[in-house]
Amino acid sequence: MSNACPIIRLQYLALYVDEAGVRGALIPTGNFTPLPLVISFQEAAIALSHLSNASAQRTIKLADPHFTHLSRFLGTDKTFHAYGAIQKVFASLAAENQSLAVPVSMDLFSIAGTIEDTSTNAPRVVRRFQQMIDNLYYIMGVEIMHVAQAIDLRKQKYPGLQLSRTTEAFFNNYRQVVPFLEVDRFLSPDIEASYLFLKQHSRNF
Repeated sequence: MSNACPIIRLQYLALYVDEAGVRGALIPTGNFTPLPLVISFQEAAIALSHLSNASAQRTIKLADPHFTHLSRFLGTDKTFHAYGAIQKVFASLAAENQSLAVPVSMDLFSIAGTIEDTSTNAPRVVRRFQQMIDNLYYIMGVEIMHVAQAIDLRKQKYPGLQLSRTTEAFFNNYRQVVPFLEVDRFLSPDIEASYLFLKQHSRNF
């Protein structure tokens, strides 16, 4: 068992008893063994769905002039659409994450002559969780686009506006890959650049 996955190894070690004169273990061999791990992934998926929704709601508010007292969709006097059209991007991804958060560990059939009558769908659960993480990078990447645009617009309105040292450094690094939206442009490259920037910098957190 020394080469086993650390989580599975810990799970098996928990089955051993050596106390009060009792020594031994009762080790189940059914497919339900990884169920605690799978349930944890499903719980984390629900949390990611909430994060996705929260990010989407913040981004919607950033584009609302009644909330920010900035321009609609964070545009300039040279834009028409600005960031209006890309609301569909994060909204659809947040909706997808809601569906991916639905538990699927109980979706099963009794197979192999009814011998295999329980399972966890662990590979499917983990694949869905991985997709949710990737979607969340895009959702929050679009949010950062809005945040940076709002900062620039606020600085134009209030030239003396100051950011914290950490925020200023992050903002300046971000602006190296996603420039200010002065005029309308095709935004797919910006979305991809923001996604990659967030993935790269999240490793430092």
